[in-house]
Amino acid sequence: MSLHATFPPRVLSTSIRVLISICGASQAACSAIHSEISPIATYQRPAVATQENNPRVQRAERTPDPPSAVPTKSGSRLVIFRIPISGTSAFADIVRVDLLSVKTSIVDVPSAVEKAFAYPAFTLREVAQALHPLVVISGGSSDGGTVPAPQGLLVVGAHRLSPLDMTPKRALGVVCAQRDGKVSIIPKTARTVSSCFGALQSGPMLIEPNHHFGMEHRDLPAYARAVLGLDTAGRYAYLIVSGEVDPYSLAAQLYRPVREGGLDLSAAIVLGSGAGHAGMIVMDRGTRRVFGNENATLPSAIATF
Repeated sequence: MSLHATFPPRVLSTSIRVLISICGASQAACSAIHSEISPIATYQRPAVATQENNPRVQRAERTPDPPSAVPTKSGSRLVIFRIPISGTSAFADIVRVDLLSVKTSIVDVPSAVEKAFAYPAFTLREVAQALHPLVVISGGSSDGGTVPAPQGLLVVGAHRLSPLDMTPKRALGVVCAQRDGKVSIIPKTARTVSSCFGALQSGPMLIEPNHHFGMEHRDLPAYARAVLGLDTAGRYAYLIVSGEVDPYSLAAQLYRPVREGGLDLSAAIVLGSGAGHAGMIVMDRGTRRVFGNENATLPSAIATF
């Protein structure tokens, strides 16, 4: 079996050699597959749009830094801030990333973490140590087993590592990344799912594409959540870790206009729910910031470089 993915030099500079062990009921039944694969799919930066050739960028380029923004060493690529969630005591910590100046990756966690000895579960902290990203956030639902495994579609570098879960009312959205660097959030029923260079299925969608409020019920449990949001112009991605809050209240805050304390997002999807599945690490030129649980075990993640 070969999972070798070939990328242009501009897209992926190195491959990580990993040893994948497939074991049966006993150690004697284990067979080892030694292969050269890439655990991440890194996308080229999209062509830089200008005010002259893309009027949507005019709005994005005027986006001011929030009043609560924390100064960073990475300039405009990275803005860190916090907002309160109205009607609750919870806050959301947010990293706004300029998609025109970073590379975005879908990460297959077990393949990304190289160790002298293999064991089945890996943490967000270990992913950050292995890949040295600008930002990494936990991503993708687990199937609930002892070893985290994707609950739904996982595509890395055009290689499908896990199939699409079409179970009704579960994991309804897909984070879709193309070779040219464009990132979108689409329904799992969309025809374009099959064309994603990298894909991560999760949900629920707090805000459905094109700024449609995605939540119907107010009485859902309050959990910490990891979320990916996109702005209307497609210029910025918002990587979010919230405190314990119900998804309706969180969605409402992300949906509100900026003048009312919200983010006015075009789309937003939950990547993980619960303290064990919601974490983010920022590596700001030597300054390490942790939001949520860095020791959460996870099957997949989203990283920017």
